[in-house]
Amino acid sequence: MTQVTPMATLIGLVIGTLILCANFQFGLQTGWVSMMSMPAALLGFAWYRAIRWPLNPQEHVYIQSVAVAVGSGPLSFGFVGAIPAIEKLINRNEGQTLLSVPQLLVWSFGCAFLGIFTAMLLRKTIVLAQKLKFPSGIATASLIGVLHAKPLPAIDCSNQLDREPENPQPSDPTEYKKSIKTMASMFGLSAAVSLISLFVPILKGLPMFGPVAAGWNWKLDISPAYVGQGIIMGLPTTSSMLLGSILGWAILGPLSKAKGWAPGDVDNWTDGAQGWIMWVAIAIMVADTFVSLGDMMIRMIIEAVQAQRTPTVDSEELTRLTDYADNESASTPSSGVDVQKPNADVESDPNERKIALIGLLVASTICVLLNKLVFQSQHISTLILAVVIAPFFSLLAVRALGDTDLNPVSSIAKLSQLLFGVLFRNHKYAVLGNILAGAVSEAGAQQAGELMQEFKTGWLLGASASAQTIGITIGTLWSIVLSPLVYKLYSSAYRIPGKEFRIPAAFIWTDCARLVVGKGLPNHAASFALVLGLISMCLALLKLRIKSPWIPSGVAIGIGMYNVPSFTLARFVGGLIFHFSEGDNIKESPHLVILSSGLVLGESIISVLSLVSTVIKK
Repeated sequence: MTQVTPMATLIGLVIGTLILCANFQFGLQTGWVSMMSMPAALLGFAWYRAIRWPLNPQEHVYIQSVAVAVGSGPLSFGFVGAIPAIEKLINRNEGQTLLSVPQLLVWSFGCAFLGIFTAMLLRKTIVLAQKLKFPSGIATASLIGVLHAKPLPAIDCSNQLDREPENPQPSDPTEYKKSIKTMASMFGLSAAVSLISLFVPILKGLPMFGPVAAGWNWKLDISPAYVGQGIIMGLPTTSSMLLGSILGWAILGPLSKAKGWAPGDVDNWTDGAQGWIMWVAIAIMVADTFVSLGDMMIRMIIEAVQAQRTPTVDSEELTRLTDYADNESASTPSSGVDVQKPNADVESDPNERKIALIGLLVASTICVLLNKLVFQSQHISTLILAVVIAPFFSLLAVRALGDTDLNPVSSIAKLSQLLFGVLFRNHKYAVLGNILAGAVSEAGAQQAGELMQEFKTGWLLGASASAQTIGITIGTLWSIVLSPLVYKLYSSAYRIPGKEFRIPAAFIWTDCARLVVGKGLPNHAASFALVLGLISMCLALLKLRIKSPWIPSGVAIGIGMYNVPSFTLARFVGGLIFHFSEGDNIKESPHLVILSSGLVLGESIISVLSLVSTVIKK
């Protein structure tokens, strides 16, 4: 399988390391991470062009698969949420555990392969039979096709074989030059602004609304990365986040302070407005989750019944894709790469599911044993149930991502926490066990969803799924080693939680765990949480009937509430830039995605240099 080459592996690991560092930076700050599959594909292509090495689309897919697997580590292994919660937020009576680097390596290895084998197990059903869209996977495949001057065939995702492609792809061989120039210029701009802000700290929080509002964190963070994130999210999502900021930090927060329900400092997570708002945000997000995941489960049941009466694959479409791969194979410089037909690997490997099933059983066993080794206070029954239900939650994540391009891993983790809160609330260290169970579910769902995007990209371009799996495994192994080291660097260099790294995702994990195991809520938080949770549920139901992006999202509102307004305002600016530049569909705007990714990567590189400098000084 020669598309797995040392050079491609090295490039994928380097690009993935950049993405991993960016995800640590912004994950610890705001809970936001991105797999950046399109920038990874572009950077890989640029590297090969720079060294004048031949590259075909299939090896290109392999590079991108390695990079995404590395970059997913901070979220897949819980380093932006569950692990900080266990180390820094829960108390000793709840099972607080300070973990060494070797323990974190063991923990990461235990969680690393559930999602990989689940994705392998579901690949034929999801990618080939059900033909889910996976917009990011198609967009990345389209970008790779453009870079190699090989536009994709019209791909059917809805059994309409003769329809025209929604986005006819250009075949300009110089297209990559424009993309590289865009990313490089935005990278430089972002790095320059970020470097200046290190010496002019007020740029991280301009009090543009006056001193009183600034006391409630209504400041503007001149962060190129947050603007870039807002461009990626789009105006509908960032508008919902801004609504959440107004609701939390201009209405409910001041009200709770004035009434004496949150007497502490505004930023105090225990008895301040920040902590009080958090409970309401959780209710809003969980209510939205119940509706969206409930609807998905109902549709899955209906589709499973209908699938018994319908053929799984249209032979006409497979023939078309086979012809595409044949033409590509004949016209692409080989560089020693064996090009696979998009349907050959899918159809001719009868052992794939058997291997995936055996692998999933082995990975589940390893997960239970290694979790028990690291967290010896936990009941083995809790850990076993966590790995048993993880594939089901992964299926929900895959379906959601395929339909909407959003992976609801946070919502799935909360659903898992609720389930374990009901079943194991009387166990000793129930809070710790609840967080661990949710983390296992999140790990599987995150990996399975993102890797299914990669399989979609590879299938469209005729790449070998087996080669992709090897690349994903290599990237995951590197991420297992790198993620604990980077996490410990941040922990030693900065005060966490603190003003710069607030770890809001970790507070969500902690508060949700305490809630479901019977811990009390702050004064009057329950009534507001109930009312706003019901409103969120109604909005989610309305979104099912009216397919409009402008109906507020409960999840986005909750994110806007638990993050300080300074983070949200910059993202809203990015949403405005996107809206007035390209319209409402980010997947139809590859250059804008590349631009925004340059902004994110530029600031993340400066943050890594600052991190290293801080560690050296200490």
